[in-house]
Amino acid sequence: APREVLCFAPHGFAEELKAELKTLGLFGEVKGDAVRVVTDDMQRVYRANCMTEALLPIAYDVPMEPKAIAAAAKTCIGTSYRIEIRGYLRDRSGFIEKLKGLLDGHNNPSAYDCELRIEARNDVCDLYWKLWNVKDRRYPWRKGTLPASMHPALAYALSRYALSLIKTARPYVLDPFCGSGSLLFGFEAQTACRRLFGIDKSGSAIAIARENAKAGGSAAQFLCRDILRFEAKNGADLVLSNLPFGTRVGSHRENETLYARFLKHLKYLLNDGGVAVLYTADAKLLERLIRENAFLKLREKRRTAAGGLSPWIFVIDKLPAGSYNDRNKERE
Repeated sequence: APREVLCFAPHGFAEELKAELKTLGLFGEVKGDAVRVVTDDMQRVYRANCMTEALLPIAYDVPMEPKAIAAAAKTCIGTSYRIEIRGYLRDRSGFIEKLKGLLDGHNNPSAYDCELRIEARNDVCDLYWKLWNVKDRRYPWRKGTLPASMHPALAYALSRYALSLIKTARPYVLDPFCGSGSLLFGFEAQTACRRLFGIDKSGSAIAIARENAKAGGSAAQFLCRDILRFEAKNGADLVLSNLPFGTRVGSHRENETLYARFLKHLKYLLNDGGVAVLYTADAKLLERLIRENAFLKLREKRRTAAGGLSPWIFVIDKLPAGSYNDRNKERE
C-alpha cells in the first residue's frame, strides 16, 4: 500500500532532489534535507540519483525506552533486521540487548533485510525503517574511487544545480580537478553535452576515471596533465569542479598558491560568458581571490555540508574582454 517515504538529499540540495523526484512521477514536499513522498513503488524511489538514502517512518516522538520502541515497531518486523541508534550517549549495547528481546523477527547485525533506525532526541526518539533488500543500480560507473572522492549523490545534485545556471544547449563541460570523474558522469546523466573533459595531474586518478567511464558507457574523456598548462580549445561553457580542500588533499598554504594561479588561468579555460561552478571548503580564500580578479564576477555562493565539513559552492561568471578591461581601468 502507498506509504510515507522520506528521501534524503545531500545537505543543502533538497530542492534539486525534489525536482528530480518530480521527473520520476514522485511529487513531494521538502522537510529539512529530506523530501517527503507517498508511494508504493520503492524501485522508483531508488532511481533518484540525488538521494543519499530513503527512510520509511514508523513513529515520531516515541519515549526513548525499549518497551515503548518495541510497541511502536513490533508490528513492522517480519524479517531479519539490525538495530541502529543515533544520538544516544548512554549504554548503546545494553539498550539494544533489551530492545531485541522485546521485538519480533530475527536480529542479525551481519545479514539483514532492513535496519531499524532510532534517532534519539533527549528522552524521545523517531523511528524509521531503512530497506537493504532493494538493489541500488544507480551508479554503474562507480567502479573505482579515491580517498577524496565525492559521494555520487552529491555529484549528481551539484551537477543538477550547475545545469540550472547555464543556458547553453549541449554544453562543453570541463572538470580541471576531475579525480575519479564523478561530477562529469553526474552531469552527463542529466543532459546531452557537446563535450565532457576531465583533467587531473594524478595518473592514478585518471586511470580510475577512465575505468569508471568504460563501466558506465560514458563519453567523457580524461587527460593526465597539470591544469595550469592546459588551455581549452574554443573555451568551455562550464567549468565544474570539486577543488582540493586542503584537508585530505594538500594544505591551506598550498591552496593559496594553487587557487590564485588557477583563477588567473580560468580566462584560458572558459569562453566569454562561460560559468565556473567551484566546490570547496577553503571558502574565504577562494572568495577573496575571486574579488581580486578583474575578469571574474561572483554571481552567487551557497553553503553545504559534507563529511563533517562545511563546503561552499561558488558560481563565477567570466566577463567579456571589454568588461574586465574597464574594471581594470576603474581600479587604476
